[in-house]
Amino acid sequence: MSSYIEIKAHSLIKYQILRNYLGVCQRFEDYYHNFAYIDTHGGSGQVLDLTDNSRKAGSVLTAAQIQPSFPCYAVEIDDLRFALLNDSARTLKNVELHKGDCNELIHKILLKIERGKRFVFCFIDPCGLVYQSDGKIADQLRFETVEAVAGFPRSEILLNFPIEAIMQTSGVVHSMVADRQTVATMSDHLNKFFGSEDWHQVDPGDYRGFLKTYLECVKRVAPNYRYRGAILIRSDEKNAPQYYLVYFSQHIRGGKIMRDIMEKQWRDITGAFPLTRHKYPTINEWREAEYPVEKPFIFED
Repeated sequence: MSSYIEIKAHSLIKYQILRNYLGVCQRFEDYYHNFAYIDTHGGSGQVLDLTDNSRKAGSVLTAAQIQPSFPCYAVEIDDLRFALLNDSARTLKNVELHKGDCNELIHKILLKIERGKRFVFCFIDPCGLVYQSDGKIADQLRFETVEAVAGFPRSEILLNFPIEAIMQTSGVVHSMVADRQTVATMSDHLNKFFGSEDWHQVDPGDYRGFLKTYLECVKRVAPNYRYRGAILIRSDEKNAPQYYLVYFSQHIRGGKIMRDIMEKQWRDITGAFPLTRHKYPTINEWREAEYPVEKPFIFED
């Protein structure tokens, strides 16, 4: 890696959803002064937007600049990315950076936050299943990290669910030509990501099935996350499933806000309302009927 993280149009969507939701969090922070932000994959601070070849604020800078009173804790494992992140955030007093593996550091960071007194929003943004650089190999996200955040009172999670990498890895595991060691290694990465072997029952091409399985895995360990939703983002080139942006919350108000943000984004992507919209007098009535917040609200095709 030689410079800032390069992103395409489909990656911009996750930053837009994050920005919109944090904008609402800012209003609560202005009133209650009890918000904290965690970013497990801090990246390079700024990102290079390939749609116009310009630099833009990544997730950490977006959060820190929205409200300077937010304490923002960010982790980055890659040496160069961390250096760029550190340079980008050097003037931001509310940002605390940690170099290393988020799966190893998450407990240390959570200990810094007052339990029961602060509302914690955690953005988890792996770009795949495995990190590899200079001979180092690490799981980008282990299920135990999600479980740790979920166990923190008054927490929420926004997760990049890397469905393309999951399907590709599962495809290798289920192939008839992969050698035994490769199958064992790939299976181990998926086991650590899902926290179980449930993924093995899903067809490698069934992206909806993988999401449903993951939601059930989280529900088992975090039944307090009653409000769950997701939006499917496809790649620019092949229109193939790239990632789901998945949301977990203990709070109905947060669930409704994120559902409405994702629904609006989904309409921007598709360019139209679903056919069911004509049945209801207002958009809000349609949302409540078709995507009730008490059930997983999933925007996908």
